[in-house]
This record gives sequence, C-alpha cells and structure tokens, in this order.
Amino acid sequence: MKIALSFLFIILCFSSTVVKAQGDSVNSPIIEKVYTLGPENKENHILSINDTLVLEVTNLQFLIEKATEQCVKQPQSPNCKKKINLYLNGKKIAERDPVPSGKKEGTIEFDLKYNSTDPDLKKNWASLLGAPPFMSEKFFQRPVQIAIGLADGTNWYSYNDPNKIVMLEQVNKIKFWIFVVLLVLIFLSFLFIPPIKKSIREALSDIGPAPASGFKPWSLARCQMAFWFVLVTVSFLSIWITTGALDTISGGVLTLTGIGSFAALGSTMIDAPVGSQSKLYELVEKKKKMEQEIAELSSGELTEEKKKYLNDLTIDLGSTNQQISRMEPVVHTSQGLLKDILNDQEGGTAFHRVQIVVWTLILGIIFIYSVWQTLSMPEFNENLLMLQGLSAGTYLGFKIPEKK
Repeated sequence: MKIALSFLFIILCFSSTVVKAQGDSVNSPIIEKVYTLGPENKENHILSINDTLVLEVTNLQFLIEKATEQCVKQPQSPNCKKKINLYLNGKKIAERDPVPSGKKEGTIEFDLKYNSTDPDLKKNWASLLGAPPFMSEKFFQRPVQIAIGLADGTNWYSYNDPNKIVMLEQVNKIKFWIFVVLLVLIFLSFLFIPPIKKSIREALSDIGPAPASGFKPWSLARCQMAFWFVLVTVSFLSIWITTGALDTISGGVLTLTGIGSFAALGSTMIDAPVGSQSKLYELVEKKKKMEQEIAELSSGELTEEKKKYLNDLTIDLGSTNQQISRMEPVVHTSQGLLKDILNDQEGGTAFHRVQIVVWTLILGIIFIYSVWQTLSMPEFNENLLMLQGLSAGTYLGFKIPEKK
C-alpha cells in the first residue's frame, strides 16, 4: 500500500511539472517586430547608435512578471526587480526596468546609448562597432541577432524572422565621407597652398633666422608635439562620429601630449639666443654709428689726436662685432625631415634622437590600433609614460651641449 501511494505521489508531481512547463511554453514571449522610429514615426529596420529600439512582443506581460516575481516573494527587498536586458549578437547593450514602455500595447523600448562609463557595455559596443572590415559590404552595416532576457541570464527570447534581417549601422556613410573629404582637403591645403604650407613649415622648424637659401631645419620636439596633436584630434573626432561620446580623452593621453609639449618648450628655451633682443639691437645700432664715424674720420685730414681716436674706435668696433656674433644664433639649413630630426648640430646621427623617434612611432601605432579596435584612446602603462618622459629628458639634456 505504501509503495502504491509513493508511486501515485511521484506521478502527481511529474504531472504538475509538465503542466507548468507547458503553460510557460504557451505563455512564452515572442518578438514579433523590431524597428527604430525615424522622422514622422516611420519604422526603420537599420539600427544605429543613439536610436530608440522598439520591440513588439507577444506575451510581454509574462516576461515582466518573471522579472518582478521576487517582489511578490520579498516585497520589502530594495532589489526585488530584475532588469530586462537587450542583447545584440549575444552581448548586453542596454537595460531597462520591467515595465511596458512603448506607445502601443505589448511594446518595450530600449535606448541604444553608448555608455563609456560602464566598462562592460563599452566593451560590448566596441565589439559591435569597432574594427569595421575595409573593402567589404559590412564596413558600414552588419546583420545582428536581437534578443531580450533577464539580468540573470534566464528567460532569453530571440527575434527569429528570417525574412526581416536587422542591420546595425557601424559607420554612418554621410558622416564618414564628410570627415574623409575634410581631412583630404586639409592635407592638400598644407601641401599645395603656399601661405598655409609656409606657416606649417615655420611652425615645425627650429627657432631663429632663416638661412639665405633653403629652409630652417625641422624641429624634432615640435614635430613630435604636432604628431600627438594630429593623432589625438583625429581619433577624438573619429570616436565622436561613431559613438557620440565626448569623454574619450584618457589621463594617459593627456600625460603623453604634455610630455611632447614640455619637450617642445624646453627645446625652444635652449635654442633661444643668448641675451635679449633689445641688447642685440643696441649693439647693432652702436656698430652702425661707429662705422659711420670711422668713415668720416678717414675721409678728412688726420691729426695725431684723430689718429689715436680712430685707432681706439676701430678696436671698439672689433669688440662690438664679437659681441654681436656671440649673440646672433648660428644659421643652419634643412637637410630634409629625416636627417633634421635624427642628426645633431654636428651633422651625425644621434642615438638619443633615434630613441625618441622610435618610441613615439611605437606608441603611435598602439594608439591607432586601440582607437580602431576598441573605439577608445589607450590608457598607457605608467612605465611606458615614464620611458617616453625619460626619452624627452635625455633629448633635452644632450641638446644643451649641442647648443654650446
């Protein structure tokens, strides 16, 4: 008898479990439609960042009840509600409270915002938008699989309509081509518009007077500062065009650009002429007056007293010329970009210059790869930043004896 009752109890429990599972299956939500609302509420099946995604879900109430069932069991719990998450290609992109949010019954909306403060969401967005393949139809758009589910990974429901493929816009065509055209125009203006070309050449050259023929040498420190300025500016605009984020400049990037700026400032201070410009101007004016006076004395009749004065004046003119020559900077002529930034004042390749150029190029390549792959500027290790700082300090240290 006991065996029969136990067997009956097992059958009843199994039957209730099957009935409950069938009930859940019948009530399971089904994503019927996916779209974003364009101008005049026109439905669009191409998703892009900063859009509002609308999902029409049959039996949405079932998912809402599953997300809030903990509140029924523990109504005093402050975290009784589970967030409903949106997944693109299996990666969490957005979340919201478990309440209907659309204008129609049975709809739920998600804001496709790029959250750069949440490392997980930022990483997921980067995997979807970063590194679009060149020379491919997927460069601007790529198909994505859409699903919704609870924050604990349960109750996962996907959109499975094979006739309506949802596309995610990785790169906006209009913004991309406007950006590319502007960059090309700026680059060509630097190359072929004489006033702009001359200004850029002057800004990136050593300080001091221009040689009688040719150009002043390129300045390593100023070229390095310009390198980081262009790289950070283009990267910032690229990330902004793709994600809309404005807080993308990291502390490591600020330190790196600061090192380049201080190197350029230190180089300018070392290369500055000895003495003030006003003192040099006074000596030049004094020289002119003495030369004029010597010419007047030499043209007339010379007495012994005038001869002695002329001799003293000639000695004084020679001393003035020596002072002027010491205060006037040495004029060098450019030998080409590569030789100018790698060679010292004696004309030979200097290892400390090679070191700063090599590490600048290495960090620049890492910088470009990080922006392309992860849509973020890299956080350089403290030791790497210290190495770059030491390279800049070594360059300035060797520049002092070069100047002498």
